This record gives sequence, C-alpha cells and structure tokens, in this order.
Amino acid sequence: MKLTYKFFIAIFVFILLVLTSSGFFIFFSIKSFLEESTSNQQVEIARQTMDKIDRFLQWNYSTVQVVATSRPTENYFAALDKKIRGNELRLLEEEVRKRFDDFKQIYSTWEDISMVDLNGTEIFSSNKEEIGENLFKKDIVYQNLFPRVLKGETVYSDLFYSKERQKPTIVFIVPVRTEIGQRIVGAVEAHFSWQAITEILESITNQTANLYNNQGLLISSNESKHESDILSAVHQDDPIVRHAISSGEMPMIAPSSHGKPETLISHVPELGYQNYQGNNWTLIFEIPAKIAFASAKESARKLVALLAAIMIVFILIIIFFINRKILQPISFLTSATEKIASGDLSQKIKIKSKDEIGQLAKSFNIMTEKLRDLYTNLDAKVREKTQESDQKAAELHLKVEELEEIRVATLNILEDVEEERKISEQEKNKLEAILYGIGEAVIVVDQSKKIIIFNPAAEKLLGYKEKEAIGKNYQEIIYITPEDCSTEVSDRFTCKNTINIEQCLLAGKFLTIPANSIVFTKDNKKIYISGASACIKNQDNQIVGSVIVMRDITRERELDRAKTEFISIASHQLRTPLSAIKWFLEMVIGGDAGIVKKEQQDLLDQAYRSNERLITLVNDLLNISRMESGKTKVETKPGVNVDLMIKSIISEITPIAVANNVAINLNPDQIKMPLLPADENKLRQAIINLFSNAIKYNKPRGSVTIKYKVEPEQIVITIADTGLGIPENQQKRMFEKFFRGDNVTVLQTEGTGLGLYITKAIIEGHGGKIWFESVENKGTIFYISLPLK
Repeated sequence: MKLTYKFFIAIFVFILLVLTSSGFFIFFSIKSFLEESTSNQQVEIARQTMDKIDRFLQWNYSTVQVVATSRPTENYFAALDKKIRGNELRLLEEEVRKRFDDFKQIYSTWEDISMVDLNGTEIFSSNKEEIGENLFKKDIVYQNLFPRVLKGETVYSDLFYSKERQKPTIVFIVPVRTEIGQRIVGAVEAHFSWQAITEILESITNQTANLYNNQGLLISSNESKHESDILSAVHQDDPIVRHAISSGEMPMIAPSSHGKPETLISHVPELGYQNYQGNNWTLIFEIPAKIAFASAKESARKLVALLAAIMIVFILIIIFFINRKILQPISFLTSATEKIASGDLSQKIKIKSKDEIGQLAKSFNIMTEKLRDLYTNLDAKVREKTQESDQKAAELHLKVEELEEIRVATLNILEDVEEERKISEQEKNKLEAILYGIGEAVIVVDQSKKIIIFNPAAEKLLGYKEKEAIGKNYQEIIYITPEDCSTEVSDRFTCKNTINIEQCLLAGKFLTIPANSIVFTKDNKKIYISGASACIKNQDNQIVGSVIVMRDITRERELDRAKTEFISIASHQLRTPLSAIKWFLEMVIGGDAGIVKKEQQDLLDQAYRSNERLITLVNDLLNISRMESGKTKVETKPGVNVDLMIKSIISEITPIAVANNVAINLNPDQIKMPLLPADENKLRQAIINLFSNAIKYNKPRGSVTIKYKVEPEQIVITIADTGLGIPENQQKRMFEKFFRGDNVTVLQTEGTGLGLYITKAIIEGHGGKIWFESVENKGTIFYISLPLK
C-alpha cells in the first residue's frame, strides 16, 4: 500500500476519532449547560407564580383592613358600643350593607364579609343567614385565631375545609377599634374564595403545578384530576414533597419509577409579600425531563453538527497543504529510488526545500555519487575481501575442531547426569511407594505451604481426592481443633488451630498433635486423630518443607469413652453400698449393736480401713470420670497466694511426715510472689498428692524439699524427695491410670495408681505443665509450671 493511501487512511481515522470524542464532549457539555438553564428558568417561573399568589393574598389581606378601618364600619361599631338603637342604627346598618355589597362587587374573590362582636358572635354579615352565629361553633380554626384578634393582631388562617360552606376556604380577621382610646370593640371577618388561587395555577400549561401546605397537604393544583385530593391526601411521605418542604428553593431530577418517566422538579417556598407573611406553603412544578430538555437536546445537536462541519473543512485544508508540501516530494524520492535500483546511477533529485525532505534529497544525491565511485573500485575490493574470507575460513576450521572436542566432553557429562537422574528417580519411586503404601495419612507441604504429596491413607481419612489437595494451601484441607471446641461445625474455623505448620517451616520444630484433637473431613465429619509434624531439610540443612502424619483413633476414643462410662456407672453403684457398710461398721465398732470383743474389734478395724480404701478408690474413679467427660472444669479465679497456700499445705501434712519420720524443708524464692490465677481447691489437691507420694515412698529419716520461684510469665514449683525413685524403664508410664512402679508396690501394697493421673489433669487444666527427674534408690524431683496469665 502506498504511503499516500496510508497517510489519508490515518488522517481519516484521526478525524473520525477527533470528531467522535469532541462531538460527544461538546454535545454533552452544551446539553448540560442548556438543561441547567432550563432548570433555572423553571425555578424562576415557579418563583414568579408563587410571588403572584403572595401578592394576590396580600392584596386581599389589605382589602379586609380597608373594610375594617372604613368610616361606616367604625360608626356602626361605635353606635353598638354606645348602645344606640332604632332608626339611627338601622341607617348605619344600611350604609354598612351597601359598603359590603360594593366590596363584593369590586372584589369578586370575597365570598362573605361579617362583623363580629367581642364574644365571637356575627352581628352583621353580607350573608343574612350567618347573623347571630358564633364563630367558635363553626370551625376549630376560630378558637386559635380569635383570641389573637382580641389582642390587636390582624390574623389569617391557612387553607381549611369549611364544614359550613362545604369547600376549602381562607379566613381573614381584622380588629376594629374605637376612634377615642383605640379600644378594640369588634372585628371584621372575611371568607376568601379559593378558586382564585386555582385560576392562577391553571394559567401554568405544559407542566403540573401543585401547591402544598407545611404539613404536606395538597391545597391547590392546575390539574382538575386532583380536586378530590384537596386537603384530603397527605403527601408528606412522598420523598419529593418531603424534600421540597424541607430544602427550600431548587431544581432537581427525580428518577423514573413505577412506570413514571424521569421528571424535572422545581420547588419554591412561600415568602409572603409586605405585611402578609404567608403560611409556609410550597409550590412544586413537575414536567417530564424528556419534554423539558427536548429543546436543549435539539439545540446541542445542531451546534455540534455545525462545529463538525467547520472542523471537517479546516482539516481538508490542512490535508491539501500536507499533500503538497510532504507527499509529493516523497513521491519524487520514491521514483528516483526505483530508477537507481534498476542501475541508473545518473539520477538526481531536484527538491530545493530547506526542511527535512530537502535535506533527505541532498543526502540522496550525495549517496548516488558515492555509489558510482564504489562501482569503479569494486573489483579491487572484491579480491581484497576474498583473501580476508579465506583467512577467516581457516580460523573457522580451527574453531570447529575445538567445538567438536567440547561436544564430546559435554556428552560425557550429560551421560553422568542422566545416570544420576535415574538413580534419583529410583529413590523417588521407592519413597512414593513407601508413602502410598503406609497405613497412616501422610501429607507433605513445601516451603510455600502448598501440599505436594497426599497419600491414599490421607484421601481415606480426610475425604479429599489427591488431585483436589495437591497445590492447595494446607489450611484449606487440614484443620485440626481441640476436642472441646464448642463451635458448630459450620463455623469451625473460629476454633483454635492446634497445629501450626509455620513452626516447622520457619523454626524447624517437631510438633506433636495433641491426643484430644479432631480433624474435619471434606463433608464436615469429625474424626479423632493423633500424629505429628516434622520439618524436611535439604543437603545444605535448609528447611524446604514439612511432613504431617495423622492416624485415625476414633475407634480407640470410643472404646476409651465406653470404659470411662463403665467406670463412672460402676463407681456410682459402688459408692452407695460402701457408704452403708461404713455406717454399719461405725455402729458395730461404736458398740451400738452390743459389746465387741478385742479379737472382733481388730477384725472390724481392718474391715473399716479396707472399706475406707475402697471409698477413696471409688471417689478417685468418679473424679477421673468427671474430668474425662468434661463435667469437672478448672474454675480459675484471680489472686491465689501461692506462698500462703503451700505453707498451709505443709502445716496440714506435717503430722503425716512426722509419723513417717520424714523431714519437710521449705526453700521459697526471696522475691515477692505475684498472685496466681488458679482454681485454689484443685491446685491444692494436686500439690497434696505430690507431697503424699514424696512422704509415703520416702526412706526412714528422709526429707522432702519444696521450692517455688518466679520465672518469665510463670511460677515454677519443685517438690524433691530422697525416696525410692522410679525405675528408668517405667518412667514413661508414671502418669497413666492405675499404674504403680514395681519398687513401690513391694513397700506400699495399698494404692490406686490414680494420684499422678489426677494431678497431671489438674495442672494441664490450668494451662501448665508437670514433669519429673528420678534416679532409682536416690529420689525423685517433680516440677510444676503454672502460667501467670
């Protein structure tokens, strides 16, 4: 395609884009300006209409004042005040009636004019039927207005529905004063014809004009269909009316709704005129926006079309000059270039402009001259280049030989790499075979927490397919929570996650999943598990991932729960008869059943002690049952004084130590002990259990030493004895239920093997830890750490 065509296409596209974008911008700018002008014009019309209504009402307001201050009215009231009767009063009355008739003929907007005495009774009226009526009995509006008249105010009502006239009306009341002393002797009351206001609004065409009072009641309209709504329909809940009443004078656009088109709305408040202050009415003009802005849209369209035509003419002129100054010289250059390409080196371009194209033509002519010189010396240069090529070919041959040697060496390296790859592949296959064949769920996570291995056992345990899990963040698949999490399954993620792989990935820690943990499957089923998580390191000892191993122990937990329930039921069933046996033995030993011989007394004492041991065992079993079922919980209270509690325990257990010939040593920390948040009764029971074991399994003339000190965020209590110690092969089982060491069962045949189990449960219930160090025949040291928070 020729450059000329390309240029004209580019210019055409440019013109099209400029005209489109600028046309849209200009159109909408002008349209917006004209629409704003139309809106302001409508507000001005509404303001003028409202002003016309205010002036009209002020004119009527002044008319009533003229009637009230006219000579006939004042003379009539003065005669009544002086109690004049007879012909003189009748003459005055005729003069007033004539004046009233003249006013009604001149001012057609008045319906009735009456004179009212100070009691509110109509003493004279243009409507003879109203004479003698009391205003207070007509409408409640008079009860609010007339007392103000008696104080000297000229008053007028808002539009109200007159029951007497059966139509809307406005009342104007003006006080009448005596000539001497300006004392109020009565009032003139006039009813205003509301139709005159409606006629003002009906002069408004092509749009709806509605007049509302400050309560949102429609009081006039230029549409006859609203006559039934006058003073009967409250429109204050209408957002447009509510906005107009509260916001004063402005135009607004109401969006289309309920089948109504988008509407231009202008509303102005009543401001009153001169001494007429108005009733806070609001006039609302409504016209469909499509009709209101039609002329603005058409004007904007015509103006945009005119501007587009001017712009097209301007751009065509520019194109003409560009074609003459740029494109024609380029055509000359193109023609000369084609001739030079065909071998005619005698061509010269005759362009004498001083711009870039002229410079290009000059350079082109210089290039043509140099080409002629080059062709003259071409043979010599060809021979010279041939010699250079032969020399480079020899050098290239040497480099090819070197490259061949490099290729052979590279192949040898690649063979070694391939062999290593095969070995690595075999090791990988062995590892995958082990992982996919193992019975436990194995999940491997990389450094970015993405799952990279998900064996069949994990699929079976969690319910996810391997392809669903691979590549996902482990927290989307694995979520482990404590067994006692009370949160519903649907909101399980608010439970505390008991395994944090970040500790493996960042710190390289080995994590054990607590035995009281549950994991949620894909279908939200709870499964009891045990397991652990360990980090994976590369040859440079860098952490590259973590492996998680889990085992389903739901069946084991169910068996354990059944065992616990059996122990609980059996213990409850045993405690009642054992208590009865204890009671009967106490009666027999006490002689309630007769005199007991010494031999019988010894046997009964042994039976009583055996029964006490059984009761203790049953109580321990019940405590364990309550702990494992969650019925017994640690009720932590702030402010436990560890120092006072331990000294109290020592005072309580000292007699037992003396009886066993064991010394008790107290070695507290000299620093003042902070108060510990704990369940004092249960913590006391745990420490007494450790004290009792230290005394019971000690050597004669042995000792028990207790220490306690404050460490960061915890208190550590140490109880050390010089007793029998714990065999090394049995130390892992010391906190199991019913377990007792072989060396102590020989010394002390009595014992349940539950004390340490209960102690461990109490300490862990406080969020603490318990552990020990022991050497057989040398003694044991138990450690308790309790958190301060």
